[in-house]
Formats: sequence, structure tokens, C-alpha cells
Amino acid sequence: MESFLDKFTAARLLQSCGGPAHHTTRSLFSNLMPPKRAFDDGLATLEAFRDVSPEAAEPELVKALNLHNNFLVAKAAAVTLHHRLIGLTPNLAAAFPRFLENSAKSDPQCWAKNALTKTLAAFEY
Repeated sequence: MESFLDKFTAARLLQSCGGPAHHTTRSLFSNLMPPKRAFDDGLATLEAFRDVSPEAAEPELVKALNLHNNFLVAKAAAVTLHHRLIGLTPNLAAAFPRFLENSAKSDPQCWAKNALTKTLAAFEY
């Protein structure tokens, strides 16, 4: 009997090789971690970093600044400013161009661009 993981692995392998993915693969995982819940968890985690030491928050903020979600990057920039982590200036500057490319889709409300600009200006970049 083929296990769930075997079916999933086979479907992912087919998909990565350009073959057809079994139509139920997506539905099998849709109930495990819905995108909204993952987003909410990420947002809550970033907000919690306001209450930890800057040293503890810094490595996680570096990761968050590399995300593609404009709102989460905006929150990461705000927490970076809150902790005055000037050492993350290169990470902030590197994140900015990502939201200029196809900005109507990548950052339509300009949350990331505004937060990154505000933080970079405060750090006198």
C-alpha cells in the first residue's frame, strides 16, 4: 500500500520533471497550513520581535527582509527601525529593488517601499 508521503513525493517528482502532477496533491496539503494562517503566523512572529532583544531579533529580521511578501517585509523593516539595527542597512537596501520590479503586483500599496525608505532614511543611508 502506497503511503500519503509516497504519493506526495511521486507527484512532486513528476511536477519537477515537467510531468503532470496528480490533481489531488494540492488538495492534500491545502488543509495543513492555509496561506492566510501562515501569513498571520509570520505577522505575529514579526510583531513579537519588538519585545525581544535586538541581538535575538536580528537573524530573524534578516530572513524576513528576504521574503517576497510586501507586508511582511514592511513589518520587518519597522521592527528593524524599532531596534535601531543599523547593521541591517545592506539588507534593507537589497530588499528595496525587489519591490520596484513589477511594483503593481509586488507592492501595490507601497507598504514595503515606504517602510524600507523610512528605515533607510532614519539610518541616514
